[in-house]
Amino acid sequence: MLPLIRNNTPYAVGVLLILVILIGASAPVAAVAVPPVSQPLYYFLIRSGKALFGTSAFGWTTIYLLLLFGQALYLNNLVIRHRLFTKSTFTPAFMFLIFATLLPSFQGITPPLFANFLLLGALDTMLQFGRPTQPRRLIFNAGFLIGTAAFVQFSYVFAFGLLLAALLFLRPFHTGEYMAALLGLLTPVYFMATALFLTDQLSALRNWPSIALHRLPWHSGQVGATIGIYSGVALLLLAGLYQLNGQMNRSSIYVRRSWGVIVSGMVISVFIAVLAPATVPQSWRVLAPFYGLVVAAALETEKPRRFATFAFWMALALPIASYIFL
Repeated sequence: MLPLIRNNTPYAVGVLLILVILIGASAPVAAVAVPPVSQPLYYFLIRSGKALFGTSAFGWTTIYLLLLFGQALYLNNLVIRHRLFTKSTFTPAFMFLIFATLLPSFQGITPPLFANFLLLGALDTMLQFGRPTQPRRLIFNAGFLIGTAAFVQFSYVFAFGLLLAALLFLRPFHTGEYMAALLGLLTPVYFMATALFLTDQLSALRNWPSIALHRLPWHSGQVGATIGIYSGVALLLLAGLYQLNGQMNRSSIYVRRSWGVIVSGMVISVFIAVLAPATVPQSWRVLAPFYGLVVAAALETEKPRRFATFAFWMALALPIASYIFL
């Protein structure tokens, strides 16, 4: 199976689709309700979905799987277009799906499921900073996407740190570009404030900033299984970082800097997860895109080939063990 997802063929997409169907067959999902003032854009999306599907478990599960599959393909397309690996592959999409559904508690439609789409769009835009003749437009767009994601889940506002990291890694210093980034971040706030003012609800904006402390999901009744699964996740991450370090010697300077942005995004996404609003479960899913990108490097190694095979089967075993023992 590993050779299939390592190649850019329709069969790899079929394998990913089967994986998504198996994820959906594990349990029906539903949308998690949150207060409209703390995540207004998410509340609007869920209210629109309820108008279409009501409480249909099949409808919500279908939407969940389509969003999950769409994010996996978008992430993979991002890798191919920006040439983050030496060849086209579907391993980032595979690893994204593995981590995004690692725990049974990760199932469900929650704010990170929508906000991650916007974060991926911002990351895609950031990785183009070194190439355009008019970079300020892209910088503004990246800030705008992050600002919009913050109205889906407030803690995504900390992704502005990722935008600053991208400017440091990929652009020479220009004060005007940092101002464009800040303006892009604040523009969604302006639009939201205008809409609330016109509906005489401007005071609700004060309730929008909301954070709480979140820890990793912990199953006290299955301590051994929980430690084992998290140890496997950490081992795969270390393997991916080790392989990336070796790959950098054969990569261009721009690709090296792009990976610097991605690793910075993984660190910043930890803060996004830890400081998510109290009403947001499954906040750790924000790490899925960055984790998928880094660990995919472990599946791409050619020598020793057995290492990549071991990493693949270990990654596949983690969610299976999670759904059996947790």
